[in-house]
Amino acid sequence: MSENKKTFPVEPQELFNYLVDKYSANNQLSYILRINGRINEEILEKAIRLSIEIQPILGCRFIENNEVAIWEQRSDLAEIEICTVVETPDIEGEVQKFIALRYDFAQDCQVKARIIRGKTDTVCVKVHHACADAGGLKEYLHILTSVYNHMVNEQLTCGEFACSNRRSQDSILELPQIIAKKNTMVTDSEDLGHTVGFPHSAGDNINQTLVIRKLNQQEFKGIKMKARKNHGTVNDVCLAAYSRALAKIAEIKNERISICFTSDLRTYLPQEERKAMCNLSGMNLIRIDRDLAEPFDKTVGKVVIETKKVKADFPGINMALYFETLGKMNFKEVSSQFEKNCKDFSETKFCNPWLSNVGILTDTKIRLGAVEVEDCYMVGTASFSPGMLLLVSTYDDVLTLSINFFQSTMDKKNVEEMLDMMITELRDWVGM
Repeated sequence: MSENKKTFPVEPQELFNYLVDKYSANNQLSYILRINGRINEEILEKAIRLSIEIQPILGCRFIENNEVAIWEQRSDLAEIEICTVVETPDIEGEVQKFIALRYDFAQDCQVKARIIRGKTDTVCVKVHHACADAGGLKEYLHILTSVYNHMVNEQLTCGEFACSNRRSQDSILELPQIIAKKNTMVTDSEDLGHTVGFPHSAGDNINQTLVIRKLNQQEFKGIKMKARKNHGTVNDVCLAAYSRALAKIAEIKNERISICFTSDLRTYLPQEERKAMCNLSGMNLIRIDRDLAEPFDKTVGKVVIETKKVKADFPGINMALYFETLGKMNFKEVSSQFEKNCKDFSETKFCNPWLSNVGILTDTKIRLGAVEVEDCYMVGTASFSPGMLLLVSTYDDVLTLSINFFQSTMDKKNVEEMLDMMITELRDWVGM
């Protein structure tokens, strides 16, 4: 960081996620924490403000320039509202209202929190996706809860929380095996167009809402066990359930269901360098032939074959190389092209739905002073239609499916029906 100008460079993935927010989504990531008592709101606000010192990108505003965009550290952080408390009997309504609030890059800090107070507290913490992906938000939750607990115990110095400020993907792309892949890459001649037409209508993207479904501890453990027997993972099983539900409710082009799923590029780094609050994600595409009559096991087997092909060929790296290309273009050019692409996409019927399985959020249940977090899950981006993102997260062996979307263009009943199909099939598959 330049000491006199107090600026940071904008990394390619940060640029991409900023433009996604500008043209095709409400692009923020949120944590919902259900607490078995009351949190100390004064300590939580102090903890958030200290976390900004630990991760300075959270205290910046994004500055658009024709050539190169920059992050500029704010000088008015003390005046910005970061943590609010709302007392209400309508907990769920207030959660959804807070998640739906869009960021104002001129006025807002990149991290915001709200305590929703009923008989007990529900805490919502959200970070703009331009600052961090789901892996980065997991790291931020660890920082924030650690700072809060140290403050409760009155034993804090900022140095105790020295952590990685890595934000660049350059060192990953400079790995010998990645350089070798780049040198041998060929253009895939297969048509990679969108194939899934989930029911939606044209119009402004307003009235954002959230639908979640859960699998309990016994059900989740059953899925893990049966996935292993089928030589797969929980992610494979979720992809299978997602594709089967889409096959029943969506229009499918050429009888092939295309789904994108995310990869954490941190896995290419040494273990000690993986805990970074930043954007280090990649995307992978699989295609599954639609067969409404096949049993669930067979769909899982088809998915496992496709995901193993992805895992054998440096998952997520193609997307990282695309980000690298964006980073070499001037901001005005990238923004203009991005706007055009998003406008063209909004006028189509089909998309490649995304599944982002962020995995286990914490190794143990979270304590905040004297209280405990009984339930915790992550909520992802609200995509403009026809796009769709299903986010999967696990806390205390409870698996949560969440879709954030706009009711003005996508019927809530259709989203609920799709998630209910997934839950029913998963329960039937493990015999519960």
